[in-house]
Amino acid sequence: DWSSDVCSSDLIQKATGLGVVAYLNNVRLELALEQLANTNDTIEAIADETGFGSARSFYRIFKDKYGMTPNDYRLLVTKKG
Repeated sequence: DWSSDVCSSDLIQKATGLGVVAYLNNVRLELALEQLANTNDTIEAIADETGFGSARSFYRIFKDKYGMTPNDYRLLVTKKG
């Protein structure tokens, strides 16, 4: 029921200081970082596999958080490896 959803949302907010959407995006981004560094999957496939609604949303959210595109990140980490 909706009251348990509200309680879950409140718990996430108290535990992380983030709203539900921001928290989920952070979890998705962490998974995407691993996939970008360790697979040859396309950016579009990674966006889909990590639960972003579209590659466009993924690019925007990724760049807002990390200051670079997913492809730039992949190039950076694969050069270091």
